[in-house]
Amino acid sequence: MRVLSLILLALVIAPSAQAKQGRTFYTDEVMAQVRRKLEQHDWAKRQAAGTREACDWVLRMSDQELWDFVPPPEQVRALNVHFGADCPVHGTEIHRAGGHYPWTMSRDRPFKLKCPVGGEEYPSNDFQPWNLEGVKGKPETGAGFVDKGIGWQDDKGRRYWFVGTYIFWQRWQRDILPAVRSLANAYLLTGDPAYARKCAVLLARIANDYERFDYPTQAYHNGRWPAGINGRILDYIWETGTINSFARAYDAVFPALAADAELRAFLKGKGIADVSAHVERKMFHVMARDIMRGFIRGNAGMHQEALAMLAIVLPNDDTEQGPTTAQMRDWLMLGGGEIEDLLWNGFYRDGHGGESSPSYSSGWCTHFYKIADLLPRLGVDIWSNPKLKKMADVGLDLALAGA
Repeated sequence: MRVLSLILLALVIAPSAQAKQGRTFYTDEVMAQVRRKLEQHDWAKRQAAGTREACDWVLRMSDQELWDFVPPPEQVRALNVHFGADCPVHGTEIHRAGGHYPWTMSRDRPFKLKCPVGGEEYPSNDFQPWNLEGVKGKPETGAGFVDKGIGWQDDKGRRYWFVGTYIFWQRWQRDILPAVRSLANAYLLTGDPAYARKCAVLLARIANDYERFDYPTQAYHNGRWPAGINGRILDYIWETGTINSFARAYDAVFPALAADAELRAFLKGKGIADVSAHVERKMFHVMARDIMRGFIRGNAGMHQEALAMLAIVLPNDDTEQGPTTAQMRDWLMLGGGEIEDLLWNGFYRDGHGGESSPSYSSGWCTHFYKIADLLPRLGVDIWSNPKLKKMADVGLDLALAGA
């Protein structure tokens, strides 16, 4: 009966009949709440000021500088320098000093890593971007720790990915991905089109190459080269966060895209006549297909939340453009998203998710609460499921056990 009722619900909900015309996640109601909080609360004002400050370095760049700041897909990304013993001088000691991901790096020292044990920097050369040799290229050898983008190899055959680690952690994880989020939020908070333009430049640049990002063949991951695991910019689990934040950012800046003549002129010079169509076709529909075919799949709740966000942000009923809103919704509930099944059979009776530890299992609860908040916008309501109440209680129950 539960599945039958869900099928009937899906049948009576009409799919969207038009392409995106305005914001569909950051609705007028949501934005009114944001404005009220900014007017009433000092903490909200501080958060807004911090968001604007986080964008300052991006605003100082020209559109062309920002375009060039994004690494091409073929530039190697490395989760680690050398898995298990990252430093060629201090070996495993670096992990005792700095943890699993131990290196110090910053935007101010491009492509340089600093060891927390001895304070020395790697590589010894100044890397000139970019290196597109990928799996066909050979690492540098000999004295000096020289890395020209695809690593340095010692006399015992151990390869160290200094530049690739900087690109993965600093350029992508600390610079570009947070910048997309911060710029979008700053535009929401201020209405200043300068923030929206820089966000759009980044989204358009990444969309230009998105389908060429191929983590299995372009990344070093936990000792494996090439990585051999799914993903695009990041691996198949963490990429769900990229999808979620990019979709939100696109919805946030959407009203500014058509109105910005400077943006249109810049992107026209890159061969992009319509930034919205470009970003949707070349990136967001690719992302939706990736999730629905299992190429991108996080821990339970992560990929479902990402696809729900895409379904909300991309109203579509044209299968030639990409997965439709209805197809995405149905996949979430009755297809590979397994939301209906997981609620009844994936969560334990106490509300915990069925994963390896309390921390990972609680992630199920966090993501499913976000999913439950998103689904009504797609015509589906799961709040009445008793497991949602159990998810709220299980953390308290666990904390009190044996007290």
